[in-house]
Amino acid sequence: MKSGWNLNLILLAVLLVGGGGLYLLDRQETQEKQEEEASRLISSIKPTDVMQLRHTDAQGNTVRIQRTPDGWQIVEPRAMLTNNSLPDRMLSFLESHYVRKVTDSVDDPASFGLDTPRGRFSLTTSAEVPAKQEAWTTYRLGSKAVARPEVYLQLGEGGPVVLAEARDVDVLTKSINDLRDNDLFPGTYRRDLVRFEIRPTDSTATPLILEREGPDTDWNMIQPLAIRTDGDKVRGWLDMLFAAKGLSYMEKSQESEEVDRPDWTIHYTRVVATQAGPDAESATSQHLLTIWKGDNTLHVAREGESDLMRMAAYLKDDLAKAPLELASLRPLPDYWQIDAVTIERSEGTSTLTAERSGEKNRWPLAAWDNIIELFTTKSEQVRLRQERQGAPFLTAQLQGEKGERTLSVWKEDKRFVVVDQSSPVEWLATTLQGESLTAALDVVSGKSETDDSNKTTTSESGSEPSSNGVDVPASEPSEQEETGAVKQ
Repeated sequence: MKSGWNLNLILLAVLLVGGGGLYLLDRQETQEKQEEEASRLISSIKPTDVMQLRHTDAQGNTVRIQRTPDGWQIVEPRAMLTNNSLPDRMLSFLESHYVRKVTDSVDDPASFGLDTPRGRFSLTTSAEVPAKQEAWTTYRLGSKAVARPEVYLQLGEGGPVVLAEARDVDVLTKSINDLRDNDLFPGTYRRDLVRFEIRPTDSTATPLILEREGPDTDWNMIQPLAIRTDGDKVRGWLDMLFAAKGLSYMEKSQESEEVDRPDWTIHYTRVVATQAGPDAESATSQHLLTIWKGDNTLHVAREGESDLMRMAAYLKDDLAKAPLELASLRPLPDYWQIDAVTIERSEGTSTLTAERSGEKNRWPLAAWDNIIELFTTKSEQVRLRQERQGAPFLTAQLQGEKGERTLSVWKEDKRFVVVDQSSPVEWLATTLQGESLTAALDVVSGKSETDDSNKTTTSESGSEPSSNGVDVPASEPSEQEETGAVKQ
């Protein structure tokens, strides 16, 4: 028995010693692997410590970029609007690891494609302008290795050549134009706009002006029509403009007549934060774009740029947007809730009135919802208001918390048209809206025997006729009755 315990202790000791040895061996291998990987780090410089960049592309164009409190700024050969995110992406290669070292010295640069590098990238942690030459660290991107997926990269002037993963260093092949901000509206988000104007210089065209109270409010059209707009349509249109990117750049010819005669100017106002935090403050800033038509492109002059940006010609269609394409298809604003309505028919019948009431704030008959929907839901088309003779099919006085509106409904063949005399446009109802209105009017005026919503016959005043001919107040529809609302 004792010898059995001794044997178990011996086996346990062997197991512990063996396991400990394997653990130490594995730990040593892991440490050696980490040290070897660290030795292949492309640079020990942290991207966040870099203060200046100097980049030369494959065509030999060179720019110097400087870090600023707001991001990055191209400062040489001249100040240019800058793609703020690209310099940071380019610097990310510093934290990559190369595959293996090829040579410590380069006798024949052409054999690695370093005589005509695809990119030459210099950086410094010095904020001095200009930094001394010895403060710069330079990397040159060569050609792709033969029969290998990696590319040659030289670490420092006269430094070793290594093989690096193409995905890690291909960002160094970016052109100078890539480093510029190629947005039509540089440094601006659509959500920050509060005023937007497109002014054609053609004397026969009128400007299109949109305005709103703040970044999170609805747009109203100021010119050429003072109307409400459809929020989704305006956002979609502005998104198309804000997604537009420049194709290339061209020098501005001072002798050209087109410089003084643009085809459009865009004036826009945006909200700019002046102080962050709980006591955030903001101000507005005004900006200008000047646009000319070219042969197959548009030419855009932006503030702070001495040259012109070429853009795709299709953009001219968005610049010539028809105002009615942005108009709201709803006769009433989206946020309106109608609490009382009075309808006068041209046929000489009695006035129809109704109010919301009860705990659930419902109409006396569900058919009133169908009438109200003519004014609150999207119509088929919005168009310029026409002058009409005679009396409308009906006039509706609508009351709610937001105020009071009077709208008229006209019959046009078999269609209905909603008219607001205070608006320059009118709304052509859909066929379904017209059918629903006709059926609902029959119910609330008593021409229809029953309202499917509550199974009661209602007089024009909204009360139920009793058996002795005296009107009594209409009863509140039950939950089951409410589900049978007149819907076409």
